[in-house]
Amino acid sequence: KETKSNDETPHDATFFIVEMISQLTLGVQLLISVFICFFHLKSSPIFSVPHLFFNGLEFCIPPTLQEIINAEKNAISTKSKSNKKKNEKEEGGDSSKGLEVSIAQIEDNSMFEQEGWINFDHLFMIFTVILLNFILTEFWSCVIEDASTLNTFLILFGILYCLSTLFSLLKSREIFSGEKTSELYVAFGAFALAYLISFGCLDLMEGLLSFTKDLRRGHSDLEFYLEKNFKGRYQMSYTTFRVILCLFAAVFAALLVFPIRNVLRGMKYLHKFRPNSFSSKVATLNFSLPFVLVWLWMEPVKNSILEQISPLLFNLSLESYLTIKYYLVLIFCILQVILLRPLLQAHLITAIAWSSMLIGSVGMPGVAPIFRFRIIAVYSTLVYRALQISTPALLLICCLFLYKMRGLLHISLFPFCIPPAERGEVKGGSVPFSDEFFRGIFSFFVWWIILVWTVTASTQIRGGTSVENSSNKKEN
Repeated sequence: KETKSNDETPHDATFFIVEMISQLTLGVQLLISVFICFFHLKSSPIFSVPHLFFNGLEFCIPPTLQEIINAEKNAISTKSKSNKKKNEKEEGGDSSKGLEVSIAQIEDNSMFEQEGWINFDHLFMIFTVILLNFILTEFWSCVIEDASTLNTFLILFGILYCLSTLFSLLKSREIFSGEKTSELYVAFGAFALAYLISFGCLDLMEGLLSFTKDLRRGHSDLEFYLEKNFKGRYQMSYTTFRVILCLFAAVFAALLVFPIRNVLRGMKYLHKFRPNSFSSKVATLNFSLPFVLVWLWMEPVKNSILEQISPLLFNLSLESYLTIKYYLVLIFCILQVILLRPLLQAHLITAIAWSSMLIGSVGMPGVAPIFRFRIIAVYSTLVYRALQISTPALLLICCLFLYKMRGLLHISLFPFCIPPAERGEVKGGSVPFSDEFFRGIFSFFVWWIILVWTVTASTQIRGGTSVENSSNKKEN
């Protein structure tokens, strides 16, 4: 009894200090969030940091319609059909003399006038707020347990905004793709197929995926929570729980298929036009990482690394394995953001191919304006292409941050930190669910996004680009 009474005063004092630090951390988070949003909204009409991703990019300026009409008139009036074919073979298309396609750079704030710029600007602001708050609470977790309630709401808001942006991209007709099939109908098919695949993974591969055990334990916590708070009026079986997860996973897949496909198409353009550049090598690494990451959630792979490979090379614990897996996914997302500017430049370079077709089509009535429209579409869809590149990576980062904050509290990202102890199973108190509940859900969504990326990349390995297909059609 004397020992217990002596320990109560230091414990109460420690609890009071920790509570004060938690409130101070929450106040600093709110101040940072309000300041960033206020500064960004006030300075965006004059100067915007996201504009730096576009500043200096080179793009083609097509000739005007009047110049095309004059060139066609000159081609018809000065050359006969036989001489025209002969001159095109010998001189490389002299019939288009006077028709030029100039190259310019994006140097002003012209991006502000494009559709989709507000979404890109707000997405950058939301991600900046989430990143700074996450780093702040991650640093304070060295001293106290991470008070990440505000971070959770911010990241959930970021996920919802990413999904709404992807849905707006799905509804908007992609002019550059030139596809006659409506992407909305294809998305419904992808939704149904993704639902079947996700439910099959959770059902047939229950013992092979590492997060299925956490989902089982998390479902027991959910049953206890419903029993305690609703006294048995609401019940949820494990099958219903998996069905709800698969519905969310199918929504993710339906919205991510087309942006990921366009990102992979941009990597093909990058390898084609700049094969020996540094950005092309980074794109190759970024393309290969998902094929490795998707296997790290397999239970046999994890057991083989920890039990067979680790003792031979280095002693790797389970916490170290989870930390390495976390950092690999984070590196994949960072590489995607680094590739934003090179992929946008590769997208703009495709207009050069359209311009060569435009110059070569002079003399064919009605063909040159179509290629001119293609060149304009390359520039006008630049912000949409930037959203398609950045939004999937930011969605994956948000799910990864939730996976870290709510599922991996016992692992610190700073080497000098002493991380707090794992909560384990909690059957009451302020936290109604255990770490297994959050770890299972968010680990499943992180793995699912990587799986969607891997499957989409597998279907695009042998696919041709739209410019190459158009070139083949023109030659035929």
